[in-house]
Amino acid sequence: MQSIDFKQFKCLITVVNLLSEDKMQTDDTLNWVCQYCGVENSVWIDLTVDGKQDFIEDCRICCRPNRIIVTTDYDENVMIESRFIDE
Repeated sequence: MQSIDFKQFKCLITVVNLLSEDKMQTDDTLNWVCQYCGVENSVWIDLTVDGKQDFIEDCRICCRPNRIIVTTDYDENVMIESRFIDE
């Protein structure tokens, strides 16, 4: 798993390649970082959903809401972003 922190965008994007031995996973638990307190959290993702998944998830420590965006590219890489909810 590769993590890229884009400070200028105020979000954390994690890229995960889910192809292993020509089998794509149908679900996974991915990590995201709270934009308010910086704590790493995890969320279960259904990877059979086409297109972008956009939802609100509360931090397990500070309980503040974060906007979570999950997208999949053409190479089956899954990207998860955490953002402030007003972005």
